[in-house]
Amino acid sequence: MIAPFDIRRALAGDAQQMHDIAAEAYHPYIAEIGQPPAPMLANFAAHIAEDICFIILEQGRACGYAVILEKPDGYWLENIAIHPDQQGNGFGNALLQAVEVFLSQHTHRYQLYTNIVMRENISWYQRRGFTQTKQVMEEGFHRLYFEKMLR
Repeated sequence: MIAPFDIRRALAGDAQQMHDIAAEAYHPYIAEIGQPPAPMLANFAAHIAEDICFIILEQGRACGYAVILEKPDGYWLENIAIHPDQQGNGFGNALLQAVEVFLSQHTHRYQLYTNIVMRENISWYQRRGFTQTKQVMEEGFHRLYFEKMLR
């Protein structure tokens, strides 16, 4: 059962918490990828200032976030992460639902990419209706691209 939570737009003061969540959530992949995954290198202060960011809080403590980019080819879920201590509690599903409610007001589809070694993430996206569109090597990462139709 999911604990009480709040989801809101991220504020400038949330950047460090978002960075800390990314560091914890993506740290296990460093060895297999051979370098820190892209979300660990993100400039969260810039994302908050320039993009669409949501944060999920349990009892006032940040436990996850989502970053949405608007690009020329549409909206992208740049990153979504839940702190490892809170994974499996439904926070990821709640956050993704909030993202999709927002996006459904602006578009009929959105895209994302993830590293091929992030098998749990890939299956999580597929269970939520994402379809793989391509597989590429770019910026030193082996990425899988996905899209999801909202209507």
